[in-house]
Amino acid sequence: MALESVFVDGEEIQAIRATAKQTGAIVSIGISEKVHSSSATLYNSNLLIGSNGDVLVHHRKLVPTFFEKLTWSNGDGHGLRVSETAFGKIGNLICGENTNSLARMAHQGVEACTVKQLECDWEGKRGRF
Repeated sequence: MALESVFVDGEEIQAIRATAKQTGAIVSIGISEKVHSSSATLYNSNLLIGSNGDVLVHHRKLVPTFFEKLTWSNGDGHGLRVSETAFGKIGNLICGENTNSLARMAHQGVEACTVKQLECDWEGKRGRF
């Protein structure tokens, strides 16, 4: 999983940001995030990228569940916020977070909430998992 993970400031995300800016699209993408400060820490993360290519929200899943705990660390809650866009206020949640965080988002006036779910059976850059 570490080999498939990406840095938020890495080339993969830079390419997505450039494409969002080029096309004027808003992108919500789930990633397995690695960080420069640790060789052994991964986060189950979601990025909301604006039509100008900026990262509007960088959310790390608060509490990985079940077997996720074997791979990903707890998030810090910094990304539990909404962003004003041309389409309204958008917030991101990851998988089961929709059962415990929607109330917080509702209090912030969210108008659209994307929820990401990852299936483990997929073809990665380096082969099948």
